Amino acid sequence: MKSRFILVAIGTFFLFTSISFGYKATFLPRISVNGQYTDNVLLTENKDLKEDDVITTITPGFSAELVGKKGDAKISYDPSYAFYNDFDEFNGWRHRARLSGMYMIGKRTRFDVQDNFLYTEDPLRDDNIAVTRTEDPTLPIDSTNRKSRRVYTTNFANVGLNH
Repeated sequence: MKSRFILVAIGTFFLFTSISFGYKATFLPRISVNGQYTDNVLLTENKDLKEDDVITTITPGFSAELVGKKGDAKISYDPSYAFYNDFDEFNGWRHRARLSGMYMIGKRTRFDVQDNFLYTEDPLRDDNIAVTRTEDPTLPIDSTNRKSRRVYTTNFANVGLNH
């Protein structure tokens, strides 16, 4: 009974605020499980030292968007945990977050904000460059050749005023 009341109250709030303030809000939760086999988990060039492993990655995440008459804001966050079957010392968290927004200050003046954050130990990220370029052509492609599983962080931020 109490949970129904809370659900109705939240739904009513979003319905009336959407009408009175003129914005559209969307929220999309997601979860994925990925399995990957590697025959060189230690990333060595020496054939005698190569070890294989299976990496299972569980990724819950979400995307949220708020669109109004004069602007919009989008955020997505995908934390994931990687489980190594044999080399459990490599187990750990990976994080990917994106934030973007724009606001029309005047009739022909727009303020833009963008931030892309990545925290991972995976040197062989398999991003589809064509999809990245289509979705966001301003985002730089990381072409660094990493030779270890040390954790690294990248962050790309952009703020602009267009007239």
